[in-house]
Amino acid sequence: MIYLDKGYIGCFNMPDKETGKRQLEDYVNQLRDVGHKKIIGPINGDTWHAYRLVSWTNGDPAFPFEPENPLWYQDVYRSWVLSH
Repeated sequence: MIYLDKGYIGCFNMPDKETGKRQLEDYVNQLRDVGHKKIIGPINGDTWHAYRLVSWTNGDPAFPFEPENPLWYQDVYRSWVLSH
């Protein structure tokens, strides 16, 4: 279910931390400009697939359908949330 007050950020790939921070800020501003008060991300496709960030790994291969991202992605999202 999609709620009109919620915006979503998905399929978001960051080439590096600084670019990722700028992209995230731009996406959030675009969503706010069209009236979204709550922003949910990362979400890719739907909540059944990759909808969260990997925050820790012991080095084993990812379980099928689990998200795979560099661990620093979490830092970009966390720093944005903490600064706003």
